[in-house]
Amino acid sequence: MIKIKENISLRQGSIMLFIILTGGIMALGGGGEAGRDYWITPLIAVIVAIFLYYIYYKPFLICSNKNHFEIIDFSYGKFGKAINLFLSLNAFLMASISLSRFSIFIKTVALDKTPTYIISFFMIAVCIYGVYSGFEVLARFSEILIWSILFFLAFSTIASFSTLNFQNLTPLFEDGLKPLIKGTHIIISTPFMETFVLIMLLGETKKRKDMTKTLSITAIIAAMVMSVIFLRNLLILGYPVIESLYYPSYTAISLITLGDFFQRQEVLVSITFLIADILKICVYIIYASKSLNFVAKTREYKHYSIAISVAVLFFSLIIFQNTMELFNFLEIYRYLLTLPFIIVPILTLILCKYKTK
Repeated sequence: MIKIKENISLRQGSIMLFIILTGGIMALGGGGEAGRDYWITPLIAVIVAIFLYYIYYKPFLICSNKNHFEIIDFSYGKFGKAINLFLSLNAFLMASISLSRFSIFIKTVALDKTPTYIISFFMIAVCIYGVYSGFEVLARFSEILIWSILFFLAFSTIASFSTLNFQNLTPLFEDGLKPLIKGTHIIISTPFMETFVLIMLLGETKKRKDMTKTLSITAIIAAMVMSVIFLRNLLILGYPVIESLYYPSYTAISLITLGDFFQRQEVLVSITFLIADILKICVYIIYASKSLNFVAKTREYKHYSIAISVAVLFFSLIIFQNTMELFNFLEIYRYLLTLPFIIVPILTLILCKYKTK
């Protein structure tokens, strides 16, 4: 099997991780189940996320000469191919959900007369181009766009000062710790656990020893940004409203204006969500393609990418028909991520340590 050189720098990897963690939050919001305390949930979730990232990345330090798929094969022996296929199936599912979520979002907030399959088709076409361009090109693309994303985040936060109502912040811990724990679990599962796929691809970087520190720092910064976004949403909308909305971040941004000079900032939110979602879907498809390439021992993973992308498109069109179906499934989906992204990584680390000894 020919190995394709797609190494990226630690800086590029951290930028990609940051965009995937925060891009969807900027448009959708999340964690409203925690009530007025939901802005605290990312700060708690990141502690668990750092621990998970250590578990995710530790096998790369133990088996310094192997990539992720080889580590799985080494750790599980004759079951290695089945585990690789299982993880690739989860990557396929996440790609389909991400594509469906964005298409339904755009149809709901902007293009209500446009069929969902039209939006999905154009988006998956961009993703196919991104996958064929390669992982390094996606990293450079992220490097260029991160500045515009950060500028918009800072601008929208500063512009919202006139609409903030600090009375929405109190009382803290009104309903006890149970809602806070539930909201924290949501942030841990989506988006932190979803980044497992990206971290496995970043394992091929040359500076493996420094990656654990880079992942932790990036996760902390992303959690702080999430907290600021959630706090802004809460101060603009108030708790009862946030709990009833599917897209609280989008709604909060739509209320921010600077007189007649600058309005309709929610368009920029949609663009940010589009960039983050395209990056996520490309990463998921690359992971699934590389996994199949490893199992089949073929020469080039990109041979699988078009077939997987088309399958993602068709599956995304049949799994959800509207926003309610999507969010009802996400309630179950958060628990489904436990097996591939908590149990399998922990078991992999244990087996990897045992077999190297």
